[in-house]
Amino acid sequence: MHNLKEANHECNLSEKNSSYHTKFQELWESRSSVRTRPRKIFDFSLAGFLFPEEKQPLLSEKRVLELGSNVKDKILLYSFCKHLYDITDLEIKLINTTCYNILFDSLVVKFPPTLKLNTLLVMVDEYYHVYVANDLKMQLEKHYPELKAQFYPSSDAYTALTEVRNQLEEKYQDVFQLIAVSIFETTLVKELTDLFNAKNIHCSIREYINGHINDEAKHHNFFFDLLCFTWQNLDKDFQDVIGGKLVDFLLRYFGVASWREFNYCLLLKLTNDPILSEEIIKDLFDNFEVTPEIPIVRNVIKTLTKAGISDNEFFKKSLTAIGWEL
Repeated sequence: MHNLKEANHECNLSEKNSSYHTKFQELWESRSSVRTRPRKIFDFSLAGFLFPEEKQPLLSEKRVLELGSNVKDKILLYSFCKHLYDITDLEIKLINTTCYNILFDSLVVKFPPTLKLNTLLVMVDEYYHVYVANDLKMQLEKHYPELKAQFYPSSDAYTALTEVRNQLEEKYQDVFQLIAVSIFETTLVKELTDLFNAKNIHCSIREYINGHINDEAKHHNFFFDLLCFTWQNLDKDFQDVIGGKLVDFLLRYFGVASWREFNYCLLLKLTNDPILSEEIIKDLFDNFEVTPEIPIVRNVIKTLTKAGISDNEFFKKSLTAIGWEL
């Protein structure tokens, strides 16, 4: 897991600091998955779960496990396909749109040529991740034809970004999107690592996640530095407007609305019983609350503090309004 060490650094992005850009390019040339790794072929002859048991709350429910001996495998199969859907949803629709805005000077902050070159490398990786996700999804759908009819709601990250973005005046929207994308791109490494380290995970999934982590650990550094550079070069007006909306974004991002909707639809498919499905979902999700004690929330607040965003008075006021303290 040497890649994760790359994520531990301070803001290091400036036009004069060409060594950082060169290092990123050299790392990409030597280790990028699209250059160095073969196609991911799913080996259906091997045993193993397709998604971590501990990450799927339905499997903590006795009423779900009583549905039959193969229910666990089905739930984990659909859950992994939801993960693949989310990868496509985020990386094509949001991350690469943000990268285009950097490349074509569509933002109020302008970026140096060296950063634009590295942005192209990130885009190559992201399109490759979408290719791999869709390739795996098609392999799974061929093996399990019923997967094609499954409903996958947009992720909480995608919904959080688009809903808060639409609340802003147009001139703030693209910069807000860049900051929001940078936030969840500095979160993804930990989520993928948890999936990679899960016990009893299928080796084909482990190989897939390992390849994704190989790239995302480098992206973590890129997007953290991008977050710092963008925030430091924004006018105070932009900082205040966006800072005042970030807490709303974080609450939606860390929420479980998408996961709840997906699990309800999955239960309904398995039980054909809307009343039972709703009862189980209420029991599992109604008491969930986003708090600063949740590790992933704590990590993001730490990132915003290191980037200087937590110093903004409107960001701090928004935190105070929901009872959080830095």
